[in-house]
Amino acid sequence: MLGHITYLNNVSSAQTYGFVLSAIPNLSRFSIATWEQFPFVTGMLALQFFMICAFGIEWLLAYCKLYEPIGMILHQINAHMSLVVSIFIVWNFIGVPAIGACLMLNAAIVWMKLISYFHANQDYRLSAKKQDRETHHQATLAIIENLDQEDMGIEYPR
Repeated sequence: MLGHITYLNNVSSAQTYGFVLSAIPNLSRFSIATWEQFPFVTGMLALQFFMICAFGIEWLLAYCKLYEPIGMILHQINAHMSLVVSIFIVWNFIGVPAIGACLMLNAAIVWMKLISYFHANQDYRLSAKKQDRETHHQATLAIIENLDQEDMGIEYPR
């Protein structure tokens, strides 16, 4: 019965004064400190950053702007830091296990993709350096199976 009276009072209060918007959070407390406020989003953006870094390192290696061993070390550091940063975010900032597991699952997938990416591109680079242009193109196509006819002209680094 008491709950019914409270409801009636709230209805008459809404009719008299309108809806009170005090339940909306204060937006001034949001800042650039995304680590503490949006750790999952920050972790996902960090994973995207590591993928862009891998592409940049590979671009530098493809156009001989970076020495091969240094490039491979940078690839290793980049791939492993994607996992380390995700672990750090989950360990320190995410309290909900399901959200942390989701970020770690994505981090593991990105880590494996980065490892695969730079190993496959290393094979393409090494085959390009050891052979002449026509043989290199055939060696590149031998690594890739089941290509469509319009994709037969693909060469590394394109």
